[in-house]
Amino acid sequence: MRAWDVPGAEDGVTGGMGLPARTVGLMVLGDLTVHAWDLARATGQDFVPDPAVVEEVGPGLAALAPQAREMKVFGEPFPVPPGVTAFERVLAVTGRDPGWAPPRR
Repeated sequence: MRAWDVPGAEDGVTGGMGLPARTVGLMVLGDLTVHAWDLARATGQDFVPDPAVVEEVGPGLAALAPQAREMKVFGEPFPVPPGVTAFERVLAVTGRDPGWAPPRR
C-alpha cells in the first residue's frame, strides 16, 4: 500500500491494463475492502471499514458497477432500503446482501 503514498502514483496510465492509475488504485482499494467484509462475515466477525475508505471507493465502485456486471465481476445490485450506511450501499452495488451472515451451526 505504500506505493500509493508516492507523489504522482495516481497520475498517468497503468502498464498492463492501460487504465488510469487512479482507477486501478480505486479498484484495488474497493476489492480489498469488500473482500475483507466477505472474509469477516464468513467467519462470524464484524468488519467496519474506515469511513474515509468508504467515502473514496463508494462513488467509484458505483460508476464502475455497470461494466463490472458485464464482466461478471459484480452481481446485480442488491436492493437496500433508504437509510442504510454508505458501506452497506457499497456492498449492495457489488451485488452483496449487507445483512448476510453464515448459517448458525
